[in-house]
Amino acid sequence: MPYLSELTGRPVIDSDGVTVGRLVDLIARIWGEVPHPSLEAIVVESKKERQIVPFSSVVLLMTAAIPLNCSQANMPAYIPSEEDIFLVRDVLDKQIIDVDGARVVRVNDLELIKVNGNFFVSNVDIGGMGILLTLRIGRETVIIHWDTIQRLIPQRWRRSWATREEGEASQA
Repeated sequence: MPYLSELTGRPVIDSDGVTVGRLVDLIARIWGEVPHPSLEAIVVESKKERQIVPFSSVVLLMTAAIPLNCSQANMPAYIPSEEDIFLVRDVLDKQIIDVDGARVVRVNDLELIKVNGNFFVSNVDIGGMGILLTLRIGRETVIIHWDTIQRLIPQRWRRSWATREEGEASQA
């Protein structure tokens, strides 16, 4: 199954074959009792703008260019909520707690899995060599399951963190 680092940077094209931008992040959310977050949206960045597109608009994820089922002019917007997890911004290269091993580890990559047509975050790569995939050198993985981790940033701090980032962006 794909790793997050394999997908970021790939071009995203609309239904007319026009390049919309590059994939820079995936948004996931935990629903109910399912411990693994499901993909809800993709973040696409072009020279002009950054767009958040619902995952329902993605035709295929594991392709050289990620196709959408709509034209750029008719692309639906996705409005993130407080429960959403931006996988690159909030998880990748952050410290988490491996509750099974009772230790703090750094996230090098995230493994995705497709189940019944839906994509979920299945495993967290914490191996010291995980960064090599980003550099396209190879992969030596040490993985832990998503449901055995805790993020070190408490949920109540995420709101102030996002607000601070928005303030910094508006000042730029």
